[in-house]
Amino acid sequence: MFTSKLHNLCQKLRWPAPANADRREGPDHAPTFHATVAVGPAVFRSPAAPRPRTRKQVRDLAARAAFEDLAGWEAPPQLLPETQVPYKCQLQDYAQKRQKDLPLYHTIQSGPLHLPMFRSTVTIDGRTFESPKDYNTKKKAESAAAAAALMALADQAKPLEKMLLCFTGQRLGAWR
Repeated sequence: MFTSKLHNLCQKLRWPAPANADRREGPDHAPTFHATVAVGPAVFRSPAAPRPRTRKQVRDLAARAAFEDLAGWEAPPQLLPETQVPYKCQLQDYAQKRQKDLPLYHTIQSGPLHLPMFRSTVTIDGRTFESPKDYNTKKKAESAAAAAALMALADQAKPLEKMLLCFTGQRLGAWR
């Protein structure tokens, strides 16, 4: 139960999937198990007592320890470098932080059915951006369109940042 909750939490926060490890000790007629789950740099262990009798139970106990510790964070740490956050997620974050409508994707399929190619456009804040070429998957085409939008929107934001720097004397944080 907590194993799936932990996976869902990691997915929601765009963290790598938890890595489980377990070991068996004792005689065949009365084995005991120990489990650990790693989420980024943090490692959580199943409690020492009482000892569950199955691998599944100890993995769930380790996942429970991780979930209870991580779910309470108000500002979760960034476990993935910023460059590994998918472009579509970055564009959605951009829209949400600026209280704009969410990006709307439109993808066109071309080519034969056995070898389809995709080209995508994304519309955000009334502007439409297109993927620079055709891709072999819809996901890659949408990601390329989102990347094009982010680059254009970042270039548009740079003059504003320079102007604010002149007035305030402070540098704004990295654009996201």
